[in-house]
Amino acid sequence: MGNWGGTAVAHATVAELREFAAEVGCGVDGDEDLGGGWSAVQYPDQPDGAAAALARRTGAPVLTVAYLDSDVGFVEAATFAGATGRHC
Repeated sequence: MGNWGGTAVAHATVAELREFAAEVGCGVDGDEDLGGGWSAVQYPDQPDGAAAALARRTGAPVLTVAYLDSDVGFVEAATFAGATGRHC
């Protein structure tokens, strides 16, 4: 049995990213300060549009990955200006 969940990376502090993730419905399982003003949070599920919502809230680019059973990942990127992209 694999892992299910996701990760969000943004140019924000861990505290800010936890707060922003909660606002878009992401329950946070863990976090990490990546340095240079970038942080990551891990969560058990990823609501649709999380990257775009976080980018608007942080005012900076956001990258999210939703992974299913450790077999496939859906990568979504967004900028605060509204550009988005999604790949599998």
